Amino acid sequence: MNFNTFLADAFAHHKAGRLQEAEQAYRQALAINPRHPEALHHFGLLAHQVGRNDAAADLINQAIASATPWVPANYYGNLGWILYQLGRAVEAEQVTREALKREPASSSWHNNLGNALYLQGRITEAAAFWKKSFELDKNAGGALSNYANVLQETGQIQEAMAAHKRAAEIAPQPDAAWDNYLRDVGFLTDLDPLFVKNEHENWAATFLKTIDQKLVRTSHKNEKNKEKTLKVGLISPDFRLHSVTYFIEPLLRQADRNKLQLFCYSNVHAPDDVTARLQTYPATWRNIVGLTDVQAAEQIEKDGIDILIDLGGHTSANRCRILAYKPAPIQMTYLGYPYSTGLKACDYKLTDEISDPVGESDSHYTEKLLRMPISSWCFEPPKFNVPVGPAPHESNGYVTFGSFNTYNKTNDRVLDAWGKIMARVPDARLFIKCHGLGDPQIKAGLMARLKARGIDESRVTIMGREVRTDSHLSLYSKVDIALDTFPYNGTTTTCEALWQGVPVVTREGHMHVARVGETLLMAVGLGDLVAKDIDSYVELVVKLAGDKARISELRRTMRERMLKSPLCDQPAFARRFEDAMRQAWAGYCS
Repeated sequence: MNFNTFLADAFAHHKAGRLQEAEQAYRQALAINPRHPEALHHFGLLAHQVGRNDAAADLINQAIASATPWVPANYYGNLGWILYQLGRAVEAEQVTREALKREPASSSWHNNLGNALYLQGRITEAAAFWKKSFELDKNAGGALSNYANVLQETGQIQEAMAAHKRAAEIAPQPDAAWDNYLRDVGFLTDLDPLFVKNEHENWAATFLKTIDQKLVRTSHKNEKNKEKTLKVGLISPDFRLHSVTYFIEPLLRQADRNKLQLFCYSNVHAPDDVTARLQTYPATWRNIVGLTDVQAAEQIEKDGIDILIDLGGHTSANRCRILAYKPAPIQMTYLGYPYSTGLKACDYKLTDEISDPVGESDSHYTEKLLRMPISSWCFEPPKFNVPVGPAPHESNGYVTFGSFNTYNKTNDRVLDAWGKIMARVPDARLFIKCHGLGDPQIKAGLMARLKARGIDESRVTIMGREVRTDSHLSLYSKVDIALDTFPYNGTTTTCEALWQGVPVVTREGHMHVARVGETLLMAVGLGDLVAKDIDSYVELVVKLAGDKARISELRRTMRERMLKSPLCDQPAFARRFEDAMRQAWAGYCS
């Protein structure tokens, strides 16, 4: 066979989704003509499809070098998208601008440039390119969805919901827009748990109409033996440097392999050092990047999984739609998403008695609630050893309040409460840090909101995202008391604050996202810092600000307190998790 035949076969296999056969044909073609631009470019696209983004970038760079000086716009545009996926945002911006030079009216390249700018924290600029992308193509649902994400992140929740719903209606692939819409719902200031549930179930009803019901399993061949070692599958896009890792690594390390055989179904598009570390634990790893939901479900069924747990819900790059095909007899949602999946094929939500009290939260979910005692959270301390120094008030002479939660959690009622606190503690300072606040316009918008509540600019420090984890953690050295948001509490931010010796004050709410703060503080013996309402939240913060001896004492002792608490007792957590799995399996076998 000659080069043209191999390349034609590669294109045909690639188009039909036969990726292994396509890869073999591309390799055969390139063995004959290693500098052929189209072969290199398409082989790079295939590598991207299966999650090998470093190789993909290298191949497309070779394609560009081979095609110079007549480089097609899509070479640069596709390379920009892959570099964005790799987190190389500045390079992604540079090459995407090259694509736009060649095709200035391209909706796709405007959208991709917005992505690259967003990753750099240049959110207002990104929004302008996403808006332009949609203007160029009124069917560009992805661009509209991205633009709506900015509305959501800046607290314009109703506007974001409307835009995401419109994007879901027009996008050829509406999954991401729907996921974004469902996340919007969770940031409403007046959270109605039944409305949240209903919106998830409405999405599920729409989605289920699009799949072949003949592929949904109604029976399973798994042996119904109550005592056997259970095969437990974990699906996640976040087996990487991500908040979920803080809470799943203890299970990967401590699970009794005589009781649970773990399988990790990874949808990580850009594996990193954390991915490599997680893969050292005893588990079977399957890369499902590039697999369709049907193909992934077939692999899960082939593996004989007894209990399948989705860790992503409707978060970015999730694969929760696999559950719709019911590849395992028991399916659960856990950890990465606080709401229902909306899917009746998902049997349980794994939670605890504080986050979801018995008799109060059961109606909030499509799933049954499987409650672990004490806490369903177990925190893996950061690998970076950032020392805990003295509380800053000791050298400053005043107390500094801080919040590192995402900006969309900082609604008007939260700011109203913070305004009252700052008025009651007139020498205090306020330090607010999160991703979006690196953008000058968003920063100015927040400052205007704070000024409207009587907080002078001289008392406020506003900072954008700190990329390095150790640098991020070191910023807690500037905070005496962390102020939790409500109704959507922090989780990772609360754990990080506590680990760095910073006490957190939270307000209890009436659904899962509004109770996580209480769960975490109860686990470390700080239940007295949980307020029942907004007024008591203000009072608790003011009282603690006046007790500088306690702030300093907590600073010195918090890490030891955490390490001795259920929040960091990894073996005990693993036993609770195993018991929960056994309970669910016994119910299935009965």
